[in-house]
Amino acid sequence: MRTQAEKLMTDLKTVAHDAEELLNSTAGTVSGKADAARGRLRETIESARSTCAALQAKARDQADAARDLVRDRPFQSLAIAASVGLVVGLILGRKD
Repeated sequence: MRTQAEKLMTDLKTVAHDAEELLNSTAGTVSGKADAARGRLRETIESARSTCAALQAKARDQADAARDLVRDRPFQSLAIAASVGLVVGLILGRKD
């Protein structure tokens, strides 16, 4: 199951790709104001791509750090997971 963040990244990439195709298809058919808007849109697309890449790298680094932490301390990780499961089970099992 994909996370919401992964879906958002995919959607942003799709929008950027579609916008770039639109820019390329209307390259010679626009006025001066539209040409300036196209330039700003192109800059925005490039900014969005670099931000998306940075976010993906950060998420990958955090996932690697979490994996390393679990590998370095497997028993502590197991105890924490069991404790969280117990607390959630107690909360869900309570009758009001």
